[in-house]
Amino acid sequence: KVPILVLGDGETLIDSSAIADYLDELVGPERALTPPSGAARRRVQQLTVRALAVIEKAGAIYYESAKDEPGAAALDRVDAAGQAFAGLDELERAAGSGWMAEGRLTHADIATVIAIQTAQFILQEKLPVERFPKLIALSTRAMALPAFANTVA
Repeated sequence: KVPILVLGDGETLIDSSAIADYLDELVGPERALTPPSGAARRRVQQLTVRALAVIEKAGAIYYESAKDEPGAAALDRVDAAGQAFAGLDELERAAGSGWMAEGRLTHADIATVIAIQTAQFILQEKLPVERFPKLIALSTRAMALPAFANTVA
């Protein structure tokens, strides 16, 4: 599973959520991208999990489409695209006119931008962008920031 972060002492963190939590702890509560506790923390975490689920479903579609022969029995029984759209619908309803939560950039925004961009890449013409205007606006706003823009080769 990726990503993996190996710390200086050899400890290995697996999964982006564990790595993000570690980095938040490292920078302290004032700079952390997830609030330290309470309803605000739970909201950011829940939005992040929804976005990660969309990424996972879109990834499953991509992997299945890249296979020479169909045969992923579990995926054959699941409407992965429908589930990805349902997740995007939830994120669209949760999105405001600024950032996803707390009026500032959080892990929820990072995951949501990746989710909408992944869905756009994988689902292409099947993704009705007019269905997700807030998410498209969020992605555009985020990509204007150097921290996001520098991730594109």
